[in-house]
Amino acid sequence: MKPNTEKRKQTKRFNFSVEGETEKWYLEWLRDVINKEPARVFNVSFNIKVEKNPVKMVKFSSPMVGEIFFHFFDFESQYPAHVKQRNETFKLLKEAKNRKKIQYEAAYSNFSFELWILLHKTQLNQSFSDRKQYLPLINKYFGTAFADLREFKIEKNFKSVLNSLNFSDVQTAMNNYGKIVEQCELNLIEKKTCGYSFYEENPSSSVGETIQIILKACKLSS
Repeated sequence: MKPNTEKRKQTKRFNFSVEGETEKWYLEWLRDVINKEPARVFNVSFNIKVEKNPVKMVKFSSPMVGEIFFHFFDFESQYPAHVKQRNETFKLLKEAKNRKKIQYEAAYSNFSFELWILLHKTQLNQSFSDRKQYLPLINKYFGTAFADLREFKIEKNFKSVLNSLNFSDVQTAMNNYGKIVEQCELNLIEKKTCGYSFYEENPSSSVGETIQIILKACKLSS
């Protein structure tokens, strides 16, 4: 039997609560992409739950010292009901963080997670009034012909889009995300609530901060 000459890599564990299946599928894809990347120093293990309430995520958990939790959620729109929902999510994040004395980061998308997916293919600085406006760009940059976002989010369709990407595209997304952050810092007023910072206007996001933490932990980013 040929000996295994590669030293077994240690594993970094991260925890995620996500609002929908698409975020879960993306994170599973990202985990696999990272763990196949030759330059990584560490592997990653993701504990992912589709759970809109961060408090419920940690209620029965026993996190190890230093483990990080992330909550993926969308701002949806500027309608009062969605703004109320957004603010309630930040309150729940703070409660969950304080209950377990853990680091629980907000990975928000303004408007939606489609923004982060698109950043793998293009720089996106235009502001939208409706999340449906992401669809033509998805079809353009991924060579698809989805009739609506619901079709895009069907498991086989969404995973087909993911499988057209690779680690280089993740790096592209990080670069494009950095440009959005620069524009926000230059042109917008940062808001704060419950200890979390965000921008009311789109495009804005903190998903890239989450991905950066993970990539740094694997020594795939400086």
